[in-house]
Amino acid sequence: MHELRVRGSKPVTGDRVLVKNLGLKGKHKLSGKWESTIYIVVDRPHKDNPVFSTEPISTDDRKRNVRRNLLHPISLLLDMPNSATDEEDQPSAPREYVTDDLRF
Repeated sequence: MHELRVRGSKPVTGDRVLVKNLGLKGKHKLSGKWESTIYIVVDRPHKDNPVFSTEPISTDDRKRNVRRNLLHPISLLLDMPNSATDEEDQPSAPREYVTDDLRF
């Protein structure tokens, strides 16, 4: 009840998005629901319809007209710093091993 007025953000030109994978056949309960190709929103052909034109970033594939509910914004995920690479850059201290045999 407290989230009745929450609305999703609408994609704008230049946003990076993933497109929902609609070509799955058979059982796909655990498979990924989003395509691995990153798309960029190019245009909104009709201002009164929730349809957006997208094109892939890496390849020269054709433009796709996709409804808003089939798009997943990923701009926030790409802008976040990767903490794993920051940890790899720092040298780690050598480990100390205990060589005494402890018997009770």
